[in-house]
Amino acid sequence: MGGIKTIRQLAVFIGLMAVLIACGCVDDSLNSNPPEYVQSVSAIKDGPGLQVYFILADKDGSMTTSDGKFVYEITQGSYTLFKSDPINVTKDSFEKKNIGTGKFARDVILYLIGSAPYQNMRIAPSSGLKDVKISFTRPDGKTLEDKEAVLF
Repeated sequence: MGGIKTIRQLAVFIGLMAVLIACGCVDDSLNSNPPEYVQSVSAIKDGPGLQVYFILADKDGSMTTSDGKFVYEITQGSYTLFKSDPINVTKDSFEKKNIGTGKFARDVILYLIGSAPYQNMRIAPSSGLKDVKISFTRPDGKTLEDKEAVLF
């Protein structure tokens, strides 16, 4: 009897999932509303460099994806440590990731720029505050900017 009950529960579950998928209630695609601002830009010390990422947000404040291009810059005080060339990006390049740990963990939609190795920086960074700045240009030409101070 227990086997029949399990099969029925499984059939009900599969049927419910089919209905949810058919109505569009389950969707793995990422938001692609046009971005209105850079929600955050951040850098995390990673071995011999910094891992840099940014998050875009739409007019409602929801994280979103976008085609476009961007440049980023890392400064310490009045010194420019690193400035990228323009980098093209597509909506498909954004990822859903879990960042943070413990009760601070959360899912975000981000673009992981990747590593900015210290060896590529114009001068060797010292410990202290660094500013990470992003300038993102949407396909319509509107530029969105943000800067965050990061302590290393």
